[in-house]
Amino acid sequence: SLPCMARHDRAARTQISEEAGVSCALGDELARQNDIDAAHIAYALSNERPAPYAFNSRLCLVGADHKKFPRTYVAPRAVHLSEIFESAALGSNSQAQMAALLPYKLLLAGALAEVGNLRQALAYVESVLKSVRSLDRHCPEVNAARVGALAAQLEDQLHKSLKGKGGRLAGAAAGAA
Repeated sequence: SLPCMARHDRAARTQISEEAGVSCALGDELARQNDIDAAHIAYALSNERPAPYAFNSRLCLVGADHKKFPRTYVAPRAVHLSEIFESAALGSNSQAQMAALLPYKLLLAGALAEVGNLRQALAYVESVLKSVRSLDRHCPEVNAARVGALAAQLEDQLHKSLKGKGGRLAGAAAGAA
């Protein structure tokens, strides 16, 4: 968003847009030099948002190199850093979420469940379900129907496990990748 004084000032908007372009170009160069953390900081300064996985995406998860490690870039640390970025970017609206991060949060929920953190996993799943329900079904950033179905399946498994019935916990999350 633009600073309050510059909202209606076309010259200021142009300058901010040019500065964002410079930050983005800086991020591209830093990424080419394999300095992913610095590149992601530059992208954040240019208002670049996490995007769904694609080789040409600039940023999928903060602190993770999806181009160099396409099969293993999803890690708890990267999801947590992306959540911090999401919180900073979206401000005080605690209900808002970046749709592109929802599948990663679901994967993290599955990983948490696998290591026995069932309540924390359930909190993630419930958050994902709440966000998916508020999304447009044709959201280009995420397949809301698929993520919602997988989250509902994992939620059911977590409730059963918390009641002591056991069952496979990671099966639902594995399909979200």
